[in-house]
Amino acid sequence: MSQPRRLRVEADVDTCAGARQCVLSDPSVFGHDEQNLVVVLRFEVDDHPELAEAITMCPTGALSAIDADTGEIIYP
Repeated sequence: MSQPRRLRVEADVDTCAGARQCVLSDPSVFGHDEQNLVVVLRFEVDDHPELAEAITMCPTGALSAIDADTGEIIYP
């Protein structure tokens, strides 16, 4: 069994609309501040389905995940 890919999670708060879809999809990685804007709780994580869902559900495209080893954009 291979090791899960390590991803670096990034969020553009200036693009965030506060829809909180990320928090609902993956609360282990994403939270929100008092204005409902995204807060990344864990900047480097193993790839997992909830992370992919959270990033793809973002209506403004404010979220991304990058392979921590290669720098390749994995999501979106």
